[in-house]
Parts: sequence; structure tokens; C-alpha cells
Amino acid sequence: MQQEHRNLLVKNRTLIIENMANPLDVTDMLYEKNIFTDAMKQDVEAQRTKIEQVRKILDLVPKRGPKAFEVFCHTMVETHNYSIAAALGVQGQGHVIAQPGADLPEEWPNEKAMSAPVIVEPCNVHSDLVRQNWHNPNVYPMRKAIRGKCLIISNKIFTKSEIDSEGVFRNVLRHRYGTERDVEKLTELFSQFHFEVIVKEDLQRDAMSRVLFQFSADKSLMDSDCFVCIICSHGTREGIYGTDGEIIPIEEVTSHFDGEHCPQLQEKPKLFFIQACQGEKYDRTEEDQGPDISKVVKDLKNIRLEDGANRTDAEGDRSPHTATATDAVGEMQPINTRTRVSIKQDILVACATHPDFVSFRNELYGSWFIQAVVYVFQKYAHKESLVEMLTMVNKVVTTGRTGTATQCSKYETSLTKKFLFFPGIIENAGS
Repeated sequence: MQQEHRNLLVKNRTLIIENMANPLDVTDMLYEKNIFTDAMKQDVEAQRTKIEQVRKILDLVPKRGPKAFEVFCHTMVETHNYSIAAALGVQGQGHVIAQPGADLPEEWPNEKAMSAPVIVEPCNVHSDLVRQNWHNPNVYPMRKAIRGKCLIISNKIFTKSEIDSEGVFRNVLRHRYGTERDVEKLTELFSQFHFEVIVKEDLQRDAMSRVLFQFSADKSLMDSDCFVCIICSHGTREGIYGTDGEIIPIEEVTSHFDGEHCPQLQEKPKLFFIQACQGEKYDRTEEDQGPDISKVVKDLKNIRLEDGANRTDAEGDRSPHTATATDAVGEMQPINTRTRVSIKQDILVACATHPDFVSFRNELYGSWFIQAVVYVFQKYAHKESLVEMLTMVNKVVTTGRTGTATQCSKYETSLTKKFLFFPGIIENAGS
């Protein structure tokens, strides 16, 4: 093994010991790849704790020849120890990982950024950010090996049709090609953020509501640090379309998980990311003087509006974020009888666009908003809070241009503490 590779293992020894989640799986894979002998495999398995097992692995790898380091790094990716792979500077296809702190792209969509693999930059366990925030009472605890569930609902194929003026049946909503790229990237991102990712595809409106209810009733949420829900579909000001063309309001989506309907998540962060249009208006750049930019948009091969409609969709008379009278009815019985908390607190909703406006999706690389979330989060979650990152996401999305049309994402929050993902770190990782 080259000296520089030995030095990398020594330099990152503490990080590897504290963050390798599955040393026996690593050992099995190194054995299958002929890096470890049978005796070495048994030697690791004989160690009493995870910490001792990882230490033994790190003692053995440097002795196994010039290819051992590369195989070890690829094994970190294959066994989902992404933070270790990132620290060693190699990912599964052999590319060098981008250095942290890279400037935000000056234009969006950015083909290079949107087609790159997802590698989350891990936290340095000895950094000031970790020391100051890991047990800070004003920061949400995000310490468990599985932080919680991440539910992704992606609607691609829409079935509602109507007869046009020529007597031909046509789809009311276009299929959302490219959404599979968003799902792929989101799954990688939140898996590396230590979430259990569950994907549901092509759901009608009632099925969406049913899935949300089932997740909100899950008693295992009591043991989680956080809940994430991501919905990618067509939309309008009134809400989000199911594949049958029926609408579920965003307020209904979030209310399934508020303090009244999901006490298991009381005082825990609940994050919602909505990739959908909220109307038919185009956000325009200052230099736009033309009265109709839709002609420009139609000329762009791979760009699609996220409302996807072949007709004018009826607009609601209020924003889906506006509270209704029923939101405040009833008083929650808190889990902690010594305190009383708002049923609407600890919720963040990030949307691809503003009410009344369209959002854009690239059929090859995914939607502007979701891809910006993935790009920013993987690079900055190790050192920035969620709110700070979403501000960066807004900046990236607004650099997007298709003709003279642009887009601006937004977020609304009732979080009561600072939110940090702490990628690559878990409580008592080696115990």
C-alpha cells in the first residue's frame, strides 16, 4: 500500500472507528474480494465490540498489498458507509469527491451538477459545529443510526382524460418524465442522511391521503428523531394532483403529521418538500418584455412545466398555506403533561415555486428545485443548518432560465429549534 494511502487511513482513523456502522459486513465483503484471508475474517469476528472490530480491520488493511486501499474505499460505498468513503476521497466509480465549500453554480439547470453521483460530505466529529450543537438543547436531536422515515411520493403517469373539441380522448395532465431522476437522487441523499427511505409511485388522490394517514399512525415514529415527506407531482394553487387528476391540498398533507393527528412526532421536526406547480403564471426576468413566453418554453426540448395541463386548471381562492378555521379547532393533549405545545409547530414546508406560479422540470436530469436541494444539501449539510441551505436552494433555483422564464422556490417554517442533519455521525456509533 502506498504511503499516502496509509496516511489517509491514519488521519481518518478516529472518524472511521466512530462511524463504520457494519464492520462485519465490511469484513465479509473484503473476504469475498480476497483482501482478507479466512483467518483474518475470523480474527475480526472474534473482537467483542464494534470499535474493536473496526480497529482490527484498520490494522489489517494496510498489510494487504497495493490494491487493498482502493478495494476498502469501494467497500465503504457498497456497505453504505458513505461518510467514510467521502473522507477518504473516493466513491464507487472511482471519481474524486468534490471538495467541500464549492461555490454555488452560476447557472441552472447545470448538466454536470445534475448528472453527478450523490456523495454527502460528512461532519467532522471534532469540528466546532458538532461540539457546539450535538447536545445543544436549542438544536433538534439528530443522533440515531436511523433518524426516521423519509416518504417519497412520485407521480409520473397520469390517467385522467377528457374529450377535446375534435371528439378525441386526451390526457388532462402530461406524464412527468424525469421524475425518476429526482427519486433516485433523493433516495441516495436521505439514505446518506441516515433515513429509512420509502418510495410510493403513481398514486391517485385518495391513495396519497391513505398512505399519509398510514405513515402518521405508525407507532414507530415515537422512536424517530425526524420525519421527511417529499411529493413530486403536478399541482395547482389548490394543491397537488393525484394521478387521477384529483387534488390534495398541501395543508391536508402536513396536517396528517401535526401534533393533533400524530402525537408520536410532537416536538420533533417534520420536513415537507413539494415539487409541483402552484398555478399557471410564469416568473419572468427583468429583461423580459414579451407578452407570451409560453412560445419560448415550447421550443425547449427537455423542459416541462410541472402543472402539465392541456387545459386551464381552476385556481383556488386561497393559498394552500393559509390556515382555515378547522386548523385551530380542538386542543391537543400533549405527551408531556407539564408543557403545552402548538399542534402546528416544528413543521417546515419547502415548495418548488410560489402560489400561482409554474415550476420547471428537465426530462433528462429532473426538476430544478429537487435537483437544487440535492446539490446544496450534499455539499453543505456538514456545516450549515437546514434554513441556511434552503436559502442557498432558493438562490440556485432563481439562476434557472428557460428563455426569459425563471423560477423561485420558497419555504415556510414553524421550526422552534435549529435543524442540522449531522451527516456521518451517530450516537455511540462504536458501542
